[in-house]
Amino acid sequence: MSFKLKVVSLAEEKNNTMAAHKFCVDEKQVREWQKQKAALTEMPKTKRALRCDVATFSELEKELNVWVSECRQNGYIVTRTAI
Repeated sequence: MSFKLKVVSLAEEKNNTMAAHKFCVDEKQVREWQKQKAALTEMPKTKRALRCDVATFSELEKELNVWVSECRQNGYIVTRTAI
């Protein structure tokens, strides 16, 4: 999270375009991080992402995880296309 806060602080000092260019991120992402600044500062340092949503298809994800694990154990290559 410190990376995002560095980008936001530079954007506040200078502007969004300059911060986006310096840190090689999209300008829209800089604006999103500025909106989330309060949540980013309160977040524990060990957390890496701001994920709030619960999985929509949790059972499907569990079954998919089992399938991928079985395929890999059997020596098959699992690609995004196969999934």
